[in-house]
Amino acid sequence: MTSIGIILGIPFTLLIFACPILEIGKLELFKRTNGALTYDTNVEYTYLVLTLVAPSVLILVYFFKCNYENMTLRTKKVLLLLYPIPCIGISIAYTIFTINELKGIPFGCPNDYHYTAPQVQTACQARLANFVSMWAFIFFLIINIILVLFGISPLDEGKLFAGDGKQRLPKSAIVPEITLESNDGGGGPFSRIELDGQQRQ
Repeated sequence: MTSIGIILGIPFTLLIFACPILEIGKLELFKRTNGALTYDTNVEYTYLVLTLVAPSVLILVYFFKCNYENMTLRTKKVLLLLYPIPCIGISIAYTIFTINELKGIPFGCPNDYHYTAPQVQTACQARLANFVSMWAFIFFLIINIILVLFGISPLDEGKLFAGDGKQRLPKSAIVPEITLESNDGGGGPFSRIELDGQQRQ
């Protein structure tokens, strides 16, 4: 079951970072069409800001452990159940507001369509990739939440690194190892102190 969590967790993690990158790419390529394709600034910038929330939270929680371990299990599950609701609502709203921005160009951006410029087809393909990644994120979000509720954490560091035979411990659990060498070797710090004492005598 751990392998299932990792297989589904990896593409979900990649999509968390891919969505804002693809959105930025779409906006930049739309600008290069010289007005052939336009976008609603309010809609696009709002969506861009919202796509940055997930990677920011992932970095803070997973890499810096910001207050995540202090939450109760019930609180974590409630947050997991509530998080998809605004995500799905935002995706539906974004789809509705951007449905006519291609101005008659087929959704799949076929090669045999007569584009006014090559940049228009490239922008269309960027929009398609952005749209697919958005809904793929929603799909994997729901799947991964279901896995977490069943006790399979795709982003569990202990499971992801279980194969290397190393268990990562918090700093408070790390005890420094002190090695005491015998006097026979004559190389330890205690043997040097004893030797100095003998010379003084």
